[in-house]
Parts: sequence; C-alpha cells; structure tokens
Amino acid sequence: MSVFRPKWKRGGVESTGRLYWMDTRVAGKRHRRSLGVSDKRIAIQKEAEIVRRLEMAGAGLDSHDETAAMDVGALVAEYEQELVRRRSSPSHVKHTLHRVKNVLGRARSLTEVTPARIRKSLLRIGSKGLTAKTVNGYRVAVSGFFGWLLQEGRWPTNPVLQVKRVREVESKRPRRAFTTAELRRLFEAAPADRAACYRMAATTGLRRSELRALTWADVDLDAATVRVRASIAKNRRTTYLPIPAGTVAALRALKANGAPDVEVFRFVPSTRRMREDLEAAEVPYVTPEGTADFHALRVTYATMLARAGVSLVQAQKLMRHSDPKLTANIYTRLQLDDAHAAVARIEIA
Repeated sequence: MSVFRPKWKRGGVESTGRLYWMDTRVAGKRHRRSLGVSDKRIAIQKEAEIVRRLEMAGAGLDSHDETAAMDVGALVAEYEQELVRRRSSPSHVKHTLHRVKNVLGRARSLTEVTPARIRKSLLRIGSKGLTAKTVNGYRVAVSGFFGWLLQEGRWPTNPVLQVKRVREVESKRPRRAFTTAELRRLFEAAPADRAACYRMAATTGLRRSELRALTWADVDLDAATVRVRASIAKNRRTTYLPIPAGTVAALRALKANGAPDVEVFRFVPSTRRMREDLEAAEVPYVTPEGTADFHALRVTYATMLARAGVSLVQAQKLMRHSDPKLTANIYTRLQLDDAHAAVARIEIA
C-alpha cells in the first residue's frame, strides 16, 4: 500500500498535487484513486479503510467496492432512472438532480463525499443568498441519493445524516392575500392569457407547476371542474376541483380551438412579468402584511374560502393540504385579523 501526491511537469516546471492518492493492489487488481484529503495521516487511514472494504468484498462479505469504483456521474444517472421509475414528475427529477450534482461538486468517487465536504458545499450554496429552507432542500436531495444507495445495499452509510439542518426562521415577509379590488385590477391590467392564469390560481389554488402542466383534457368547462393529475400534483394524488363561473368564462375565451393535449397556459407568468402586471394594476408587491407574489394567489384562495365560511375540513380538501395545520395557519391569521377589526369597532360611551 502507498499514498502519494501526484507530480507532473508542464512547460519544464514540476508541480505537486495538493491531495493524496492511493495506488495499491488487492486480490491482483490495481486500485488507483484520489483520497480527497491533503493530510497524509488521514490519507493513510482512508486508504486502510478502502483496502479493508475491498478485501471484504473479495471474500464475498461486502458489495460496496463496485460502487466506490464507479464514477459519481454514472451513479447520479442511475439515480435519475430510479426517480423516473418512481414516477416522479419531470420538474421534480430536474430539480433533484440539479441539487444533488451541486452538493457533490467535482467528486469523482463516493469515497470523496464526506460529511465535511457536504457541509462545505451547503455553506457555499447558502452564501449565494438562498433561504435556509432552500439550503435544507439541497441537503434533503443528496440525502435521498445516499438513502437510495443504502437501501440498494450499494453503500454502507448516509454521510448527510452527520450534517445538521440549517436553522430556519420565519420569513420577515410572509405572503399576503390579495383584496378583491386588487384582483379585479390585476385581471383588467394583464393580457387575457395571463389574466386567466392569475384568475385560475386565485380561484382554484393550483400551484405554478400544476398550472404549467395543465392541458385542456384536464379541464371540463361544461361541468366547471379541473382535474389535477397525480403526475403533476404535489401530493401525487388525482383530484377534481370546482371552477367558479367567472374563471370558466375566462377559460372559454382563452380556449378557442385548443386540442386536448395542448397546455391551457402557454406561459405561466414569471416573477418579473407578474411584477410588471401588478405595477400596471397599481397593486403593491410588498406591504406591511406581506408579499404579493404568484404563490400569494393560493394564499388568497384559502383566505377567500375562510371569509366565505367554508369549514376547515372542507378547505383542507380544496387546498389539498396533507396536514390541517397548514390550512389552519391561514384561518388562524384571518380570524385574528377579523377579531382586531371587530374590537376596533367597539365604542365606550
């Protein structure tokens, strides 16, 4: 066994690598790879552990050596196929793989992916101004990757479990609900296709990704219902939701000769585009109550259900929340606001 730092010549100048490599033979097979560390003592320990696993595998006691020898990119490609097999949505697969690759960085072998390396990657990702929730999303993605390898018996541990989550604090700018007057102005100021998209989001609670994947085959204008297919729904369940008359009329005007397999909305408005429409409608994007972004239309839907006297149980079904606490959070906020308004009307003679 031997550990070394590779040397090379370029332009007549000799250079030495920063990281240690190993070059050894086990059962007649040569194993040469980077150990991913610059400390020689740690490199020797890592080499000994790798050799131990290789010898166990040779004795039929361990099957992790094959995975250790594989290129990380090839393993990620296999994981992509696994996600497809699980019938994950294309957007979920795309975002998950992006996050896994970002955390793994330039690692060529799983032996290089240590808790320290993962922690460093998450710090780098967080330094780009992303929220703690988003950074934790990267952590969850790579944990799922290692969890799959662990379940398949192809890797002994999940190093992510040794990396703590980033502490999440409540957003300083929660999303707010639009007022009825603000919605009317937004619908009037935006072009017909975007106005119909805003209206659909505010009156059905559909999420951006669900609206993007919606086809005319999912919409029954005569029955005033929309089908949210399991393949595009966040909760992976097919659901049928009612559509109010005003939204049905907007969709009829939009449909024209739309074929069943054609998307209802060619484009779901981006944040920049929506802010332009809000400005044209004279609707503030940020107020003391919160931010009026696209997902705020879903918050508006829940708020309107509460103001209409819809029960919490029924609202949970319409919002497709897995936990009634998610729905109750909006209801509780609304009830507290209404209580303040009621108290403000009290006069003492």
